[in-house]
Order: sequence, then C-alpha cells, then structure tokens
Amino acid sequence: MSYFRLLLFLLFIYLLACTTESPESKSIKETLGKELKLDMFKTVLYKNDSVSLNTIAKKYNYCYVVYLLDDCSTCYEKYIQWHKKMNKIGISENFTILFIISGKYVDDFLSEVNDIEPIDNSYFIVMDPNYYYTDGNSHVPQWILEQSILIDNNNKIRMVGSPFKNSESLKLFRDLVQK
Repeated sequence: MSYFRLLLFLLFIYLLACTTESPESKSIKETLGKELKLDMFKTVLYKNDSVSLNTIAKKYNYCYVVYLLDDCSTCYEKYIQWHKKMNKIGISENFTILFIISGKYVDDFLSEVNDIEPIDNSYFIVMDPNYYYTDGNSHVPQWILEQSILIDNNNKIRMVGSPFKNSESLKLFRDLVQK
C-alpha cells in the first residue's frame, strides 16, 4: 500500500511541476496589455529625416520596439538581422520597427553597422543617451524592455520577444499583425 501512495505522490508532484509556470512566462503575461511609454521621445529618425513619433501610431497599427546599445558588436548584428528577417517576413502594410538605441550619435551607430554589412535603413530610429526609455518604463521589468516588444497603435504591449525566434512566435506575430 505504501508503494502505491508513493507512486501517487510522485505522479502528483510530476503533474504539478508540468503545470507550473516559469517566472519569465508569468512576467510576460503580467506585462501584456500594459502601456509602453514612448512620449519622452517627440521625434524619431526615418531615412535621414526627423519625423514626429506620432507619425508611427497614425500610420501603423503595430510597431516592434527593439532596444539596442551603441558600442555593442552584438547589437550591430541584431540591427542587421532585424532588417534582413523582417524584409523576408514581408509584412509592411500596418507594421514597422522603432529601434531605440542607447547612445548619442546615430551616425556612429550606423557607421559601425555598415562596416559589418551595408544596410538600407528602412525603419525608425531614436537615440536615447539618457536612458529615458528604461527609466520611463519602470513598470515593465528591465529584462523585458531589453527584449523586442510588439506594441499596438495605443502603445499597449501585445507580444514580447522576436517574431523570428521560432515558428510559434512567427505565427503569433502574423496572427496579431494581420488582423
């Protein structure tokens, strides 16, 4: 009889462990639907022109916010990969990307990128030398801010993480953006 109880207890523990949500998943679920504050930026760069940040919300239903650091070789690579992979996905009607770069000079950042691989800068950029983005979004966990975040035109967080990290993420992204 004790063997049966032990087996039942182990089965219970196993089932409990399988249904327990990871802390990361729980944080992401708690973050979805929250507002991502971007009003600290009045203008953004788009192909060498300065435009109002409101332009993004008026023109696009969805925007990926990708946070990068200047003077960071993996960030230059990430910038290149976002351009390449999003161009392959081919959704451009109601979607764009805003790169928030923690640094002072966009020309320096783009020069480093182009030294690795020349890229057509077809998305929005804002430089954030004073960490306004991370400071102004203290209601969102720091590790999530450093991920890629999909927001709608009301700045509500709809997805956390890159759409091309796996097929499930790509499907979720497509389902959200193509509504």
